[in-house]
Amino acid sequence: RLTAAVEAKNWKDAFIAAHTLKGICQNLGMDNLYRSSFEVTEALRGGSNNTNEEMLSRLKADYEAAVETIKQLS
Repeated sequence: RLTAAVEAKNWKDAFIAAHTLKGICQNLGMDNLYRSSFEVTEALRGGSNNTNEEMLSRLKADYEAAVETIKQLS
């Protein structure tokens, strides 16, 4: 959802997606993904886009690492 919203330049939906991800990660103790989603959430706060490619790439990498870790647990 976050990727689609960023590609569509829909900053409101991007903020909601990043904020939701941040909250889930905080609740589950996924610290790396929490930090990168927090950074993106704050960069999107207020309906503006203050993200950059490095920030979004780090979030994507942290997300993929979390998914891989979860897969290894099952």
